[in-house]
Amino acid sequence: MINIQLTDDPGNSFNTAENLGVLNNSITFGESININPVGDLDDFYRFIIDSESEVTISVGGVSERLDVDLLSAPDFNSRIFLDAATPSQPLSRTVTLEPGDYYLKVFTFNLRSSEYEVTLSNNDNISGQILFREEFSEDFDITNDDIFELDSSFLPIRPELVEGTALEGVVGTQLRIDDESGREMGLPTVIDVVDDDEVDTALRLQLDTYNPSASTLGDSFFGTGIKTKDTFNPGNGGLAVEARVRIIDSEENPLARGVIDSVFFFTPGMSIRDEIDFELLGNFIEDAQNDNSEPSIFTNVFDDQDLFQRGDFEVIDLGDVPGLEGFDLTEFNNFRIEWLEDKVVWKINDIPIREEFETLPDEPMGVFLNTWANGFPEAIDDSLIPADNLQSNQTFFYDIGYVQVETLI
Repeated sequence: MINIQLTDDPGNSFNTAENLGVLNNSITFGESININPVGDLDDFYRFIIDSESEVTISVGGVSERLDVDLLSAPDFNSRIFLDAATPSQPLSRTVTLEPGDYYLKVFTFNLRSSEYEVTLSNNDNISGQILFREEFSEDFDITNDDIFELDSSFLPIRPELVEGTALEGVVGTQLRIDDESGREMGLPTVIDVVDDDEVDTALRLQLDTYNPSASTLGDSFFGTGIKTKDTFNPGNGGLAVEARVRIIDSEENPLARGVIDSVFFFTPGMSIRDEIDFELLGNFIEDAQNDNSEPSIFTNVFDDQDLFQRGDFEVIDLGDVPGLEGFDLTEFNNFRIEWLEDKVVWKINDIPIREEFETLPDEPMGVFLNTWANGFPEAIDDSLIPADNLQSNQTFFYDIGYVQVETLI
């Protein structure tokens, strides 16, 4: 992905549109709609497609709703789509374009100012290219980052899974929120790493058993999730996400059954989901410690399934995978998902552990990483219950050394 700097404020008409030239790779740029004092209601951009191409248009990073037009000529009768980007739902649309000139208009209906970021990707010409790599240096700030933002979703526990257990009445995990109560418990922080050759710093995500934002104290956990502002499409060649992560086990913060740490692709804001998961389960790690065997990894994939369906999941016993002998989730390891048109591949430290050829997502997806608790049958353990006061809180940590997304040849 190429970041470009616009020379002037984009024009407010077809004739004065900012000329982006031929779109033959992926470009990204930031701009803003400023209602006051200049009355800047819209921005126009022109780009050229020189051969039939699949193109993804993404608009995100907005504080207010902005609307987006794509047109094939300086005439609104040539509209290809009209859509919107909101603070909770960035825009990502993939269309097939014939050779010619195209116009992108970003504008406001509601007379509100907002910054925004546009990414235009010619998926047919991009292959084997790193779209982004985030190494979470010491100046990383999740509240003001270009790539990631805080995920404030609520992850429910289905009541039938905990009926009659110590978890009865627990409703789920609130992911950390960027407000006064969230900051009281701490947002994601960057830590120094001294015991790994590949990373110097890592982003630490935190799970607390006490949720200060709960409507009823003691009914939920307080986890942390981050997600990309943009969604991604595999195009013709495929797409990969890779993250170097570890689970913390220390005297102050020991491993716990019921904790879930994740790396996954997901369709944000949709009731019908596509998704590809790595789930690192505290239950499996504890089992491995108890019987002196290798840990297991939970993998899952969804294609047009609702939020209560279980997906096409497999539990992989890493003791059966050549090359992963002595595997330890409390040390940094590379987890990689390769999302291709004809298959999905899960890899750990470049070693394939699963391939899936039947259940194949096809919607644009964002990249998510989170730590939460007791979310599905394999992960549940009623020894881990929420606390109803800060003094009883338990804290667990999940470290991310880097995340990168790349296109595949």
